Amino acid sequence: MKTHQIDEIYLPVGKTDQQTLEELQKDFQIVKGREKKRFKEYMEALEAGDPKGIRKAVDRYLKSGPARTVAAVRGNLAHRIGQRLTLRRSYELAEEFRPHKPLNEKVKVYGKKKSSGGERPICVFGHEHRLGQSMIKKLLRERFKPRVWQYTHRGPAAAIKYIRSLNPTTEVCARKLDIKDFYGSFEETNLVSLLNEMPDDVVRHIILSNDNALTAMDGSSLLGNLSQLASRGVAQGSVLSPLIGELAVSQLGWEGIAEVQMLNYADDFLLIAPDIETLDVATKALTSAVAALPGGHFSLLEKDMPDISSATSTFGAGIVFLGYYLKIDNGGLLDVWPCGSASERFGDLTEEMTRRIKKAIKRLKSVSIEQDGAEESSYSTLTVAGRISQLYHYAKAWEGAFKETDPVILNNYVGPEFEKVGEFSADIGMAMSEVIKIEVDIPDVFEISGADGYHEAKLIAET
Repeated sequence: MKTHQIDEIYLPVGKTDQQTLEELQKDFQIVKGREKKRFKEYMEALEAGDPKGIRKAVDRYLKSGPARTVAAVRGNLAHRIGQRLTLRRSYELAEEFRPHKPLNEKVKVYGKKKSSGGERPICVFGHEHRLGQSMIKKLLRERFKPRVWQYTHRGPAAAIKYIRSLNPTTEVCARKLDIKDFYGSFEETNLVSLLNEMPDDVVRHIILSNDNALTAMDGSSLLGNLSQLASRGVAQGSVLSPLIGELAVSQLGWEGIAEVQMLNYADDFLLIAPDIETLDVATKALTSAVAALPGGHFSLLEKDMPDISSATSTFGAGIVFLGYYLKIDNGGLLDVWPCGSASERFGDLTEEMTRRIKKAIKRLKSVSIEQDGAEESSYSTLTVAGRISQLYHYAKAWEGAFKETDPVILNNYVGPEFEKVGEFSADIGMAMSEVIKIEVDIPDVFEISGADGYHEAKLIAET
């Protein structure tokens, strides 16, 4: 199978002839213009602040053919190159999609082990679900107004930079807390109230997990506790879950306490206070505020910091937050570097990615010899390039997440990975500059930071 590139999106061509493909490409530019018009109507309704007008604009957008088509094409980027639809098929999917009705597409689920024990259900969504999620995400992110202490959208490095600016002393205390089963604790009635501009059936069918037809990764029936867990709340693996979480937490009734600093990232919180007594007062206040969050029923628990085995510590003894280890050195300066578990995870994942790339290159060369440059070889080259690009972008994202680390130390981690990307690119006869342009699904900041995420396990699970 050959491939074609449109707006930096690599799509399989299939049986579509070049002339038809060019016509579809031209039509897509027109479709994008129409989608922008519908989205502009929504933005104008938001600015006017009229609830009835907002709901009407949302409904018009969700029913808009151009909006569905753009979401279908862009949603292709959530899938690996070999799993992407042709442009023609993306158009057909957009035409068939009905956001107000239950989706027939099955959702694959696997369990990711939790450090505290048990498994967390991770959903792997297909094209139909991704289309709906992409449309909802574009609308909801415009109404998200982050609080100054929220850092999910800004990244781990921004949070660590703020902690640096506090110039903590050795006696200053910190405590890590976490919302128990955060995404699984969202409930339909409460979420409908929080997302009051969204049609109730859209919340039920696209945002929540209740109606999903769940299977195991091999397509067999999903049984036991994993099935029950995957049927509750907002699915982890959905592109919507981080945004829904941020929207809910932004409603936190936290007015602040004197001498206390609070930082939030996804469902993780860090409280910083001059002493244990003040920290306890702040913990009680934050626990009450979390219990009152909209969207579901939530509870806050103390959670041990990785590598420290305690939820509470001092900057003199060292604290861990978002994959960073922070400790005051003998000279009174705050040292910052990746914690042990984050470093280990980076090494394990890049090693696994490297192993898979080497295996893919070996297979590619074998296919090339057998078929002497036939179409399958061309397609495989792009597939392997996608894997190489994934390694590059993962290392690049990890570099960004840990940019508050000393540059020399950071380069010791990512430098060798960038060298591998150059070597692997040469092995398949492509320039590194071309390989890294390929857009791929990479581990996100949840995984990169050492906090909970889904891409890492998904990458390892897929062949």
